[in-house]
Amino acid sequence: MKNATKTTITLAIALTSLLAFPVHAQSTQTESQKLIGSDTERGDEFGMSVAIQGDTAFVGSPYEREYSEYWGWNIYTGAVYIFTRSSDTWSEHAKLIASDGLRDPEGGDEFGWSVGVDGDTAVIGAPGRDEVGGAYVFARSGGTWTEQAILESESSRHGDFFGWSVAISGDTVVIASSEEWYDADGEYFYGAAYFFTRPGNTWLSQAKLAVSGHVAIAGNTAQIGNQVFVRSGGTWEWQTTLPVESGSAAIDGDTIVIGNSVFVRSGETWEWQTTLPVVNGSAAIDGDTIVIGDFGGYSAEGQGAAYVFTRSGDAWTRQVELVASDGNEGDYLGAEVAIDSNSVLAGALGANRFTGAAYTFDLSAYLAPAAAPMLV
Repeated sequence: MKNATKTTITLAIALTSLLAFPVHAQSTQTESQKLIGSDTERGDEFGMSVAIQGDTAFVGSPYEREYSEYWGWNIYTGAVYIFTRSSDTWSEHAKLIASDGLRDPEGGDEFGWSVGVDGDTAVIGAPGRDEVGGAYVFARSGGTWTEQAILESESSRHGDFFGWSVAISGDTVVIASSEEWYDADGEYFYGAAYFFTRPGNTWLSQAKLAVSGHVAIAGNTAQIGNQVFVRSGGTWEWQTTLPVESGSAAIDGDTIVIGNSVFVRSGETWEWQTTLPVVNGSAAIDGDTIVIGDFGGYSAEGQGAAYVFTRSGDAWTRQVELVASDGNEGDYLGAEVAIDSNSVLAGALGANRFTGAAYTFDLSAYLAPAAAPMLV
């Protein structure tokens, strides 16, 4: 299972802190809708990755199988399912698979391990492709998503896991190659991040940085693990190293979430703002709202939940705990989360014996103007 986040605080400390954190009066909410792929099966791990923007949601299923007429058996290709919303109801719109996903009789591309979306462009990681890794870019025209490019690393070593984490902002994509190693002038590096840009409809390599970790990008600022880089012209320059261990990555404007720590930028300086009392999941941010998963907890071991925090000034308040109405032990809800405006999408890759599921949540009641938070 994907290692979504690492943190230096223990679960016991986190749970103790959670009880003392400012909390909205109504603190638990179940899903608006449960999403399941139309042809998912046990072991697909639907919900391994999620992304949402507007009325479009993406859910990765990296161990989904497709039948190959050439080879005569099912191949583990992976897939990403697209759902669209109309009148508050989500429906499956399309299923994406890699154009070359059926070429290998053993499969194992893990297409859908990671996914990112911005506007009419999506990037999908396939870290098992050719045992090196790859990433696929899809573009939407009208209501149709079409594969636009296959992005590859400059390395050809097996096990690089290129595509382990992906992110997109406008015409720039950043892709982590988490297991890549190489020797530069006698010094060994472990892990790398690649930047690609799109002039027109063609994707070109822009930079490679010797940095490892989850990736996020917003405009000319990129987060790779616990390091921050800014772009000047076509060059990415190091700005700072954040004083925490690497964890899940999320960035919006001048705010970064790494694991469960929040940092804000003033000028060129990043300062710690708070540590959220939740562990064991990914994080996502939109403006002054953060959602962070805790896939290891809730009422049963590994059932999982997600927590929503909002910012007023410099203070963060926990608004609501998000849970699945049919949650069970081992669902791992919150291992991956995404947010856009009032909508949250949370993956539960372990649901129904690792068939997987995803859940949508409506935060309208919690993000509207409200009275001052209360302590519980």
